[in-house]
Amino acid sequence: MANVYRLDRCDHCGKLLVPRTLEQNDKYHAVCQDIADQLDWPLGCGQKRTVNVWKQLISAAFERTQGRHTEMYPAIDGHGVDVVYWSSARRGKKSMSELIEFATAFAVEHEVKLQDMDLSHASTAQG
Repeated sequence: MANVYRLDRCDHCGKLLVPRTLEQNDKYHAVCQDIADQLDWPLGCGQKRTVNVWKQLISAAFERTQGRHTEMYPAIDGHGVDVVYWSSARRGKKSMSELIEFATAFAVEHEVKLQDMDLSHASTAQG
């Protein structure tokens, strides 16, 4: 299988995921980078967040749209809480396409100028 990110199994059902492509990976990272470069969070407060923080925020919001929820646990070192979410690294091709579309819609809604508006290579091949 050329040009794929990795094989993996669904955490929920164990089914082999059709691996996402490197193009999907690149597109998602590019959209999140554009968001990180142009928006602050919370919106309007002047606080820039890293691309990794934005990927976590977008992934968690996307999970809620799918009826799944992030989980919060007491921190193992006893200081505060930690949020556990389903990382984008574990997504198959179809889920990654949906996440890219979700991130792109968020960006457009918040007037983020995207460097690459061509989603055809990232979202059309849903295995």
